[in-house]
Amino acid sequence: ETQPINLPAALIEMIDAVCIIGQVKVEGENVRRLRSIVEVVKVPENLGDIVTNTPFVWDPQSDTFFFKTQSKMFEKLVRQYGVTMESLIKEFKIRTQLLMEMYRREIVDYKSVQSVINAYYKTPGEVLKKFNIQ
Repeated sequence: ETQPINLPAALIEMIDAVCIIGQVKVEGENVRRLRSIVEVVKVPENLGDIVTNTPFVWDPQSDTFFFKTQSKMFEKLVRQYGVTMESLIKEFKIRTQLLMEMYRREIVDYKSVQSVINAYYKTPGEVLKKFNIQ
């Protein structure tokens, strides 16, 4: 609600998650890192009282991400699509492995990434086999 962003509460209510990015030092080098992903759980009229949950947090010592396993978005997906939390977590891990393998193979330009993601939606088994993911 305040400058310079000045977003109304109704607009913030529509946001599911916010990515917090910052300039950090990794091995003595200045780099940009995604520091956390914050879920917007509830937005009251007073924006100062927003209820959030932070399921993903970057660990600066290991330069890795931690998933705290308590995700309101995951709970919402379970309710919306009727899947189990176990199957959702399994799919999340598979997709994470796929993205990491794409990164290892230097598949990073948006057209190539989009192509792999589109192929995964159509034929996930074939894509996972191509990237040697079980």
